[in-house]
Parts: sequence; structure tokens; C-alpha cells
Amino acid sequence: MGLLVVKDRPEMRDRITDSAWAYWYCKNIKDRPEMRDRITESQWAYQYCENVKDRPEMRDRITESQWAYYYCKNIKDRPEMRDRITESQWAYEYCKNIKDRPEMRDRITNKELLKELRNVDLSRRNV
Repeated sequence: MGLLVVKDRPEMRDRITDSAWAYWYCKNIKDRPEMRDRITESQWAYQYCENVKDRPEMRDRITESQWAYYYCKNIKDRPEMRDRITESQWAYEYCKNIKDRPEMRDRITNKELLKELRNVDLSRRNV
């Protein structure tokens, strides 16, 4: 049994409207601008930047805190992506796993997460 080869066909591209399928098309068949335009959801824009190519127009589509955090953690810590981390949980993850920045710490509204972050700070100092 050989590998299944899928060819780049206009009639197939025209039928793809979903972000996930547009991402998979760009990743596995051919990266085309018309298909990139159909990637509109944060998760799939992040996946595109991580697995296909980090493009500014795709970064602009990463609007959810979770995927902005993963972008900073796994691709590049960019100020414009940090600005999109607005949820307490993801600001905490950023401070804990990437870099403890005052502006990110200010976004942590959950008191338990702040307490936990202080404990992480203390354990790092004791090492």
C-alpha cells in the first residue's frame, strides 16, 4: 500500500469554508492565499503559524487568550501577542512558564492563582 496523494484542485478548494479544513489544506496539500483567508479562528491561525509559516496576517487572527499564550510560549514572545492575553488563567500561565512581567501579573484576577505564583517565586529563589 502506498501513500494517498491528494492533488491541489480548484473545485476542492471552493468547497472548503471551515477554518480547520482550510488549515489542513494549507499544511498538507498547498499553502494558498485564498485558503489562508478562510482560516478565521484563533486556534487554527495559531496552528498555521506554528506548523506552516509565521505570517503577520495570521497572527492578527489569534485573538483568544489561550492561543495568544501558546503563541508566546511555542513560537515567539511578541508584545502584540502578550496584549491579547487578557484572561486571568492564561496571564498566570504566562508568568509561570514564560516570563513574570508586571503587566501580565496585573491581569491575574484570581487570588488563588496569585498566591500560587508567589509560591512558585519562592521555590525558584530557594533552588
